[in-house]
Amino acid sequence: MRSRGASTIGMTAVVVATVCRAFAAAAGDAPLAVPTLDRLLVDGRAVAPSGKRGTEDVYRLPNRPKTLQLEFGDPAKLGRLPVQLRYRLDGRDADWRDLVGLMRFQVRFIDANNQPVDGDESSVEGRSPGWTGQIETSPFQKRSKRITVPPRAAKLMLWLISAGPQETTGVRVVESIRISAVGENGATPREIYRSDFETGEDLDNPYGVPQGWERDGTKPGVGRMVRLPGPPVQHAIALIDEDPRGLGGWITTAEGSPAVTPGEELLVEWSELYSVGGGGKHAVVYDTLPAGEYRFRISECSLLGVPQGPEYTAVIEVPPPVWARPWFWAATAAGATGLVALAARQASRQRIERQLAAAEQQRMIAADRMRIAQDLHDDLGANLTRIGMLSDLVRNPSITADESRRYLDQIFENATGLAKHLNEIVWAISPHNDAVEPFSAYLCKYAQDFLASSNARCRIDMPDRLPDIPLPSNVRHNLFLAAKEAIHNAAKHAHARTIVLRLAVIDGRLTIVVEDDGCGIETAVGRVGDSGAGRKRGKGFDNMQSRMRQVGGEFACESRAGGGTSIRLSIPVPTA
Repeated sequence: MRSRGASTIGMTAVVVATVCRAFAAAAGDAPLAVPTLDRLLVDGRAVAPSGKRGTEDVYRLPNRPKTLQLEFGDPAKLGRLPVQLRYRLDGRDADWRDLVGLMRFQVRFIDANNQPVDGDESSVEGRSPGWTGQIETSPFQKRSKRITVPPRAAKLMLWLISAGPQETTGVRVVESIRISAVGENGATPREIYRSDFETGEDLDNPYGVPQGWERDGTKPGVGRMVRLPGPPVQHAIALIDEDPRGLGGWITTAEGSPAVTPGEELLVEWSELYSVGGGGKHAVVYDTLPAGEYRFRISECSLLGVPQGPEYTAVIEVPPPVWARPWFWAATAAGATGLVALAARQASRQRIERQLAAAEQQRMIAADRMRIAQDLHDDLGANLTRIGMLSDLVRNPSITADESRRYLDQIFENATGLAKHLNEIVWAISPHNDAVEPFSAYLCKYAQDFLASSNARCRIDMPDRLPDIPLPSNVRHNLFLAAKEAIHNAAKHAHARTIVLRLAVIDGRLTIVVEDDGCGIETAVGRVGDSGAGRKRGKGFDNMQSRMRQVGGEFACESRAGGGTSIRLSIPVPTA
């Protein structure tokens, strides 16, 4: 373990400068706004402050609340992006609670055709052991992991990226990466890779590039170079992510990725230190608060996880039930008749409200069930049937070993597709994703992951910041499937070298454009309406048109033979 004394001065300067630039850009010369409670909901209903107690907002809740939801960190209301946030509810939480963030270090295996085979990862959150709040005094931690090379793997690639929750911010510094093939029966390990961060371009510049590595992600600038003064002077790669809206990092190039042999055991070793948290808009929920007085506190932290600036405090009062108050029995005796009549009226009203709410909830549940059932029938059912058929073929004793391996590969590919489709269904029904910003992040990540295994280069064109506009579950589900269809068509049929995904909100419409420089629709999928020779227009275009009609959107296709294709998907959205 290396002691971090003067050797992290260069790193500290980079981090401090980065945070200062982010805060200066957000607030100019004015004092920074303090993150406050944006909204408080009791059992799903918003509650406004009832007054103030000094500088503290006071919220008086109804009796016996079932759920208390607290929302904070909204950049639109704060006027800037908070770097990291933590919170606590005095009277309920024993200590401060950080927003969860993850940074990943992945080992990815690819085959001879540069297609992904399998992988492994090491994710970190919170602070590394011995973290002091300062990089100068925090020690590097040695890490190691054993991985078995999967079948069909020809090379391995390394990926260091802040691709956890979108709100992830913080610092992760990695040095001294070494990968060895472990020999059997105590044989000496054979080194197949050692990081060389001393060779490359402009390594003393945070935006320099070491040999064998390149930046990746929607925010490639997250990947930085760190100079560690010696003696001797050394360099390391780092993730410095102060923007909760994007992700980025480092990935080894094809030339910098070592060859591997299936079946051999690898020992991956590296050293690191980190401080990882989260910023941006967040919501926390507390269940069944007993009567009493609570204080909800919000504190902003620096990129290094150190609290900074004043705290925000809101007083939350949960009154005792009526029967526990001193005047209750006297009031009950005096107004029993009136209370009985009022209670009967109130009970009738509440019963009607519950019936209406239950009917609406059942309607929404039925609609979601029908949509999920359709997805399961159309895709998962067919894939499960195919897996069953392939499994029967594998058990056939008359087939050759090569045929058996081919069938097993097909089973693996179908199972992987099933897992991805289930993930899409879970994403589609989660209410946390009902907005343009998380939808855009999910679609961009999907496009990058999917096209990473193709021969086409992926380019993302979207603004750094999108408006906070709600996007209902059924709308974003159909919009995602239509965009997914367009991406698949471009990758599989157009023979394109570059596929561009554009996304923007203009004049009250969310527009997604998928462009390619391939052979055009006449060559890729046949002329529209052509009933003669050649490939006819596929069902994918009809599916995209149908999905856009279901959500009141528009579908357009522009193409010329040999000149590429442009698919435009557009839906109306509320103005921010």
